[in-house]
Amino acid sequence: MQRARKLLSQVVSHVVRGGTVWTELDELFNKTSAILADLCCRNQLCSQRALLACLLLSGGKKLTCSLITMSGSAAFLGDSTVVRLAAGDRPISWGLNMNLVSPPPAQLCDAYRALLETSSAEARVLFDAGAYFYPDWSLHLTLASPAPFTNTMLADDVSRDAYADIWARALRGVAEGRKAGEWPVGPFPLVIERLVLDKAAAIMLYSDPTGAVTQLRDSIKRIAAEHPLFTGAAGSGAGPGGAGTPSGGELLARSGFKVPGIIHSTVMRFKHDIAPGQEADAVRAAFDALAARWVPITVQADAMLLVHERVPYMHLHLEKPSADGGDSACIQQAFPFGAAGSSAER
Repeated sequence: MQRARKLLSQVVSHVVRGGTVWTELDELFNKTSAILADLCCRNQLCSQRALLACLLLSGGKKLTCSLITMSGSAAFLGDSTVVRLAAGDRPISWGLNMNLVSPPPAQLCDAYRALLETSSAEARVLFDAGAYFYPDWSLHLTLASPAPFTNTMLADDVSRDAYADIWARALRGVAEGRKAGEWPVGPFPLVIERLVLDKAAAIMLYSDPTGAVTQLRDSIKRIAAEHPLFTGAAGSGAGPGGAGTPSGGELLARSGFKVPGIIHSTVMRFKHDIAPGQEADAVRAAFDALAARWVPITVQADAMLLVHERVPYMHLHLEKPSADGGDSACIQQAFPFGAAGSSAER
């Protein structure tokens, strides 16, 4: 209780000081949101303070049941969006995602499918308990979320289009300039080491032998903090949509911009909460057995994509054009890791 109060105090004071909440406090929020929501549910902490902090740090997204139920009452957390995806629905969303290994290479898809096939008994236990495995074509590694699909603060098309354009222009300048230490000079390897299950999801954890992911994320954070398109240093006061429209800085502040603290691909979520007990124990045992069969593989990251996340959790067929029922049109811009000036607009 004392630790939660101290952490929450840090969050609130940072917000009041006008700090760069979206990047600096992302890891703190991820670590403490469960504690805060649990204390709110049990009335052991001033709920208004905690919910305000959670709301600010989540970029204005609605505090859904999934967040509120982050408490000691559930061993694993359900996600209402997953229910729709599992039913074959494609709920419309709006978000911006910067990702690698997307569309996923054949090597990754093959290894993922093989794991589920050789672990069919364990996968069945998980499926029967309410697990939803991501389809192989949706796997991706998020570098950053300029606007998570859960965000509700960029609600109009003008703001969304302007915000996406700012990021495309800023990234293009960095990618084409390729200053030392800011952008990879070519494709780089990533090793998918193991699978891990936490309260909300199962993920593939990567190692980054060359440090390129860290380099890219540092560049993205630097753009958000220092680029004239966001700071306003190069503008006349009007927003990118013209006079009277929000500035780049205002759009960024409303976007929920965040950079993950780990290198991962999500592969599984739950359709409903699972309470502690025999079922939760069976889920953990089945997942551990499945994960033990994973053999590390190395994949190449040859480009970063800026994607319009039109369907939640990047459930997009980016490998297919619209004419074939695909979603390649959602790629706002591709930034190959190669020769300078090689970014490709869509």
